Amino acid sequence: MVHSFSNCPLRSSCLLITNHSNQHIVTATDEVLDLLGYSMSDIIDHSIQQCLNLKLSTEISCIPQCKIRHTNGNMLNFQVCIHQDPLGSSSCLDYWLIRLSTEKLSLPTTNNSTSVLCLSPFGTIEQIQASPILKQPINELLGRPVMAFVYKDDVELLCSNLSKICSVHRNSSSNSSSREASCSNIVDPLFIRWSSLPYLLSTSMLDHEDSLNYNWMSFTLVSNNNNNNNSNVRRPICILQPLQIPTTKETTCEESLVLHFSVFDQLLDYCKYMIQIAEDSKTYITEFYHHVVCNIMELLSIFIQQHPALQQQQQQQQQQQQQQQQQEDQHVDTSCTTSHHHSTNNIVWNFIKSNYILQRSLTILESTGLLDQQHYFKTCIETISN
Repeated sequence: MVHSFSNCPLRSSCLLITNHSNQHIVTATDEVLDLLGYSMSDIIDHSIQQCLNLKLSTEISCIPQCKIRHTNGNMLNFQVCIHQDPLGSSSCLDYWLIRLSTEKLSLPTTNNSTSVLCLSPFGTIEQIQASPILKQPINELLGRPVMAFVYKDDVELLCSNLSKICSVHRNSSSNSSSREASCSNIVDPLFIRWSSLPYLLSTSMLDHEDSLNYNWMSFTLVSNNNNNNNSNVRRPICILQPLQIPTTKETTCEESLVLHFSVFDQLLDYCKYMIQIAEDSKTYITEFYHHVVCNIMELLSIFIQQHPALQQQQQQQQQQQQQQQQQEDQHVDTSCTTSHHHSTNNIVWNFIKSNYILQRSLTILESTGLLDQQHYFKTCIETISN
C-alpha cells in the first residue's frame, strides 16, 4: 500500500527533488547539502546516480536503503522513500525523502512488498512470488519476457546485467569450491522502472510510451545455483523492491482518519470564518444602505430645486400662503393647493421611474425587503409632497 507524502515515516527536511524521467536533480534542501557536503551548483541538473554515486542496497528490508557518496569520498548509508508528485504541482517530479540509517524507525521488520520472479534462461517469467506492489495479475506476468514490463530506456541495462549474471553462473559452476565466486552470484541492485499498468502496452502504443506509467524500483538479480547436472542451465532470479516504504492496513486506516479529521477541521474553520465575515459585514451593509438612501434623497433634492415647473409651483404656493392670511374663504385655497399637490406628485414620480440611477438604487433596497417601490415609496412621495 502507498502512503501519503505528509505521513511518510521519513518525513523530514532532508529532501531531494528529481526529474522522474532521468532522475536529474532539480533541487535539494540545505539539510541535504550540509549532510553530504555539496553545493547546489555541484548537483543541480546532474543524475542522482552519477553525481552522488547512489548505490541501492542488496538488503531486503521494510525500509528501502541506499549508499550515497559524501564529498570526502565516504559512502554513507541512507534510508530512502520516493514520492511521485506528492504536491500535485508537476507529475514529472519525484520527491526523495532521505535519512541516515543510524536513525532508527519504529517500523515492522518484515517486508511484504518484495516480489520474486524466477526467469528462464531466455528471460521469460516462469514463477512468481508476487506482492501488492506489482500492479499486474499473475496470469499477465507468467510466460512473458521480464523486459516487456520494464521501461524501454532501461531494457538494455537489464539485459546486460542478466547476461552478466549468466556469465557469473558459468564461472561459479566451474569453480564451485571458490567462496569468492559464490559471493559474486549477486549483482548490485539496478535502478529500473517497472510498469504501473495492469496490462501490457500494444505494439502500436510503444512509441508513445510514457515514463510516468512506470515506477522506479530496486531490481536485484541473483544467479540460481541449482544442482542440475547441466551446468549451462542458468535461471536468474529477480528480486523487486519498491523505493517507497510500504504501509500496513492499520497505518492506512489511521491516515484516512487523520485525513477526514483534517477536512472536517478545515470546514469548521471555514464556517467560523463565514460567521465572522457576516458579523463584520453588518456594519458595512448598514453603511451601504445609508449611502444608497442618501444618494436617492440627494438626487430628488437636486431635481426638485432645479425643475422649472416645480419652482413655479413653489412660488405659487408661497403666494397662496400669503393670500390665505388676507382671504376669509378657505375652500378656494384648499382646492387650488390640492391640484398643485397632484401635479407635483406626478412630476416627481415620473422622474423617479425614468432615472436609471434612482431605479437601480431602489431595486437594491427592494431586493433586501427594505422598500416596496410601487406602494410604500410612492406613498412616501405623496406624503412628502403634501
